[in-house]
Amino acid sequence: MDLTEEDKAYIKEEETLLETTLESLCQQLPQVQAATINANQAARELTKQVVNEWNDEERQPLISDEAVAHSILDIRKNSDKALLELIEEPYFGRVTTIEDDGSEVSFLIGKKSNIDAGIVDWRNGPIAALYFNYKQDEEFYEVINDRERNGKIKVRRSFKMENGNLVQIDFPDGIFRRNETGWEKLDVDSEIAAHRSRGIHAKEKSLPSILSLITKDQFEMITADPERPVIIQGSAGSGKTTVALHRLAWLLHENNSDVKAENTRVIVMNKSLAVYVSATLPSMGIDDVQTTTFNSWALSIIRKSMRTQPFFKFLTIPSFVEEIKFSEEILKALVGLVEKQGQALDEEIKKEFSSRTAHLDSWAKSKDKALLPRLRDFSHEVKNSKLPEAEKKQKLGFVRKQISNHEDYLQDLYNLLSDTEHLKKYLKPDAKLASNLEYLKRLTDKNRLKKNLDYFDMSLVLRMI
Repeated sequence: MDLTEEDKAYIKEEETLLETTLESLCQQLPQVQAATINANQAARELTKQVVNEWNDEERQPLISDEAVAHSILDIRKNSDKALLELIEEPYFGRVTTIEDDGSEVSFLIGKKSNIDAGIVDWRNGPIAALYFNYKQDEEFYEVINDRERNGKIKVRRSFKMENGNLVQIDFPDGIFRRNETGWEKLDVDSEIAAHRSRGIHAKEKSLPSILSLITKDQFEMITADPERPVIIQGSAGSGKTTVALHRLAWLLHENNSDVKAENTRVIVMNKSLAVYVSATLPSMGIDDVQTTTFNSWALSIIRKSMRTQPFFKFLTIPSFVEEIKFSEEILKALVGLVEKQGQALDEEIKKEFSSRTAHLDSWAKSKDKALLPRLRDFSHEVKNSKLPEAEKKQKLGFVRKQISNHEDYLQDLYNLLSDTEHLKKYLKPDAKLASNLEYLKRLTDKNRLKKNLDYFDMSLVLRMI
């Protein structure tokens, strides 16, 4: 579609704004790089002094100063990196507000903040909400820095940039896209394709940035209470993973939560998505966050927790076995098994400590604890008691044996899946239930001999742990 003079004026306005913003960012670069060089030289000099100083009293202050110098260097490197990333893609949105007192406020929304260039980090919730929660010409109300702000959104525009170049401008009344010869205004079908596109020459195999396309509902999910879990549901290809990763990026921002990257892990269902996500996280400013598959994560926990290491196999099993292992009823049966174990353990403790009422009273008081923590606490109590040494040794050995027995999750699982009478109490009645459970018992006994488990058992083992 041909451009009107008004269209050309809009485009010229945005090109001039980008040029001014890039100029501001580039002017900051020499100063930031110089600061990084100076910080690097200071850190290296202190390291050299630490290596050459033999006097411990003189060396300790140098070690402390060296640690501070290297921390400063890391901060400078991050500032350097952030500035270079902003030069590549300074911002993706622009908002101008008219407040009730008549004053106008304009700011740009980007992946990082840069005060000098007027860019606000999209993770800065209260300010960014003016972009994500409102459309052009809508009335707004937000609390920013403990101050109520009211007014109207005068301008709201979205952009796509590549290598510091403006390639797309989204206005309320249309989309302008740069082609090989210049700018064009897109028709309706081309607008839809433009929203889905990663860019003119983009070839990267990573999740696309959706920041400029985030809806009000999505922004509410991304910025929801950091103390509460968020469940994101949708059909295949609807953007669940992308929204979830932006939720992670928002949580990791220093002003939004106490979440730390080193304590965070992204768990996905298959290796191809794990590779996909791993390639995407750095481009979103997320560093030091591991990505793994559910099976790898689960196996790492199982290997740390189980005394006997099972061998998980992709076994071909009938559908009814899969249904049993994935049912809610099997979880109830598992709870029932633990209750039976608790009752049996109570009887064993009463028999062993029948003449020690103080210990029995202590054991009874801890009845609400899980079995293993309860046993470990009881073992500590027996160890520090004033029992005669011979009796203490004997009773401590008894308690430790109970701990060892209850740490054998593998045998517990085999016992659960082979106990047909116990399972019948919990599984839904069915004409084939008895024969199905007999098949499950034979399969479990076979696996027990070889210490095998199928991957459908993994969630049950985790539930036990």
